[in-house]
Amino acid sequence: MLIEKIKTGCLMACVTTTIFASEKVINIKESGAVGNGIADDSKAIRKAVAIINKNHSGQLFFPKGTYLFKGRGPAMLFRGVSDTTVKFEPGAVLLIDNLRKDGRGNGHGILFKDAGKNITLEDITVKWKEKPKHRSHGDGIRFDGYPANNKTISNITMLNCRVINSPQAGAIFHGCSDITVKNFRPEHTRADGLHFNACRRVKVKGVAGVDNGDDTLAMVTY
Repeated sequence: MLIEKIKTGCLMACVTTTIFASEKVINIKESGAVGNGIADDSKAIRKAVAIINKNHSGQLFFPKGTYLFKGRGPAMLFRGVSDTTVKFEPGAVLLIDNLRKDGRGNGHGILFKDAGKNITLEDITVKWKEKPKHRSHGDGIRFDGYPANNKTISNITMLNCRVINSPQAGAIFHGCSDITVKNFRPEHTRADGLHFNACRRVKVKGVAGVDNGDDTLAMVTY
């Protein structure tokens, strides 16, 4: 695990804080994001993700705020990365406002592609500003690996995440292994809330689906 928890003591109470234990943390606001829900933060988000892709690893942090994404395609596309953590401070939201004119989706929220390992997503909230009119292109969180030892995405942890109004699935895993999902809440998705395909060694604890278009939890092999 690339994050660890420490307790800060005081006279009145102890506060548990999450810190990153390895590389320098990229604060999304240092890349130019505003986080007020009005300014388009698309360029800043992609700038920060590009740094992690270039280094093939990294830690990305979103402070409390609403980060508006209006670009096409995935808001965050990670390719072949390992030892990577994306953490939202409670109250941080990735707000996607890029539906096509016909009300269909126009890209995923967070997408991991190609082989990698040791990926952590914590306290993520991905929300489409409007609910799509049709089941269409756009999962909230998506992992695209392949079921072969040298092509899979492995050792994935998804903690306390939430997806709202996704055009397709809330979260979907293809060709991944050694996955732990805890306390996931998919709401008003057009397809499954949480979907696994051709995955192995999966642990799920706590999935609360609200108005999912298909199953709240689906494990299949095509």
